[in-house]
Amino acid sequence: VNLFTTGEIELSKVKPLGCGFRQFFGRPNWGRICPQLAEQHPGDDIGMFLCGPAALRGDLANGVRKAKTQCARHSTKFSLHAENF
Repeated sequence: VNLFTTGEIELSKVKPLGCGFRQFFGRPNWGRICPQLAEQHPGDDIGMFLCGPAALRGDLANGVRKAKTQCARHSTKFSLHAENF
């Protein structure tokens, strides 16, 4: 599981998540991340889960859409699940 945290955070207070979870800070570049995931996980179904503002959902949806067209050769499927507030 990759967890992307946006917004302000004091890095000195960040603790490791453990259990195979990886944590990243700042705004993700979905146009780069999604194709990489497709390449690393050919033929898999990748679920993208988002809880955040509608604008962030739009960015993620565009990244997933781009990955679907760029990564057809990997047969990787992406699903976007979002909850907006």
